[in-house]
Amino acid sequence: LATAAVIALLVYGVLPRFGAPTTLSASQVLERSLQTISSGQGVEMLEYEVAMDGMAGGPVVIRQVIDRDNPHRYKVASYHPDGTIASAVSQDPTTQRRSQLFRVDGTNYIVRVGAIHTPVLSIPQMAQAMVETSIGIMQAKSDQQLTVEDGPTGRRYIVEIPPVTPNTPTATLDLYSARAVISGSDFRIQEFEATGALLRQPFSVSVKLRTHDYIGGEAAAATFEIEPGPDDVVLEGQAAEDPITELMTTVLRELGRVRGK
Repeated sequence: LATAAVIALLVYGVLPRFGAPTTLSASQVLERSLQTISSGQGVEMLEYEVAMDGMAGGPVVIRQVIDRDNPHRYKVASYHPDGTIASAVSQDPTTQRRSQLFRVDGTNYIVRVGAIHTPVLSIPQMAQAMVETSIGIMQAKSDQQLTVEDGPTGRRYIVEIPPVTPNTPTATLDLYSARAVISGSDFRIQEFEATGALLRQPFSVSVKLRTHDYIGGEAAAATFEIEPGPDDVVLEGQAAEDPITELMTTVLRELGRVRGK
């Protein structure tokens, strides 16, 4: 009897206080996932595998570092399936530096700029906003389907909205189908698949979270720098209002310098 009383106390008294109810609806799972997405703090490191329609050569790997307390401080790099880097961009308002890497004919070119003006939009923040919007659309659907799986890595919630026939797409984002796999321990999205229209253009995307970690203490400035390799070409540019202008003016100035020799 005493053992039964202890079990009852744990199940009905202690566990609910720790936010671990025995059942959750699809909408509640999505809501907790939104809370997890928006509550990050410190310097966060993530690695994703991303596949999209029209992507040549198969899925790419995205490695992202972002300072959640200063979201304009970040570094994002993409890698081909063979592990070679494809592109990268970084920005650090604390050092007033921004850099970009692009790969042409097997050579990496890095454009580095110092004394940047007001930091531009954060790419990780923009991606997060798209995920939050997608989860919000899923949450608003009335035909959500929830599946619960218990496996070696713990409980997983799978929320799906069944495919619908596309109508005239909305001006911003519309989902025709979506599937989210969410961890039962921290409600972080582990996998996300969707089809729909973005700015009236059709898309299909699949994202899988590979790793997630935090950097303890104060992150070194080098964490947000694109470090050149021995064969990389580094070009020093001048700050402009946006990274595209910085990239184009730096490349064109270098071409003019080479032609003038």
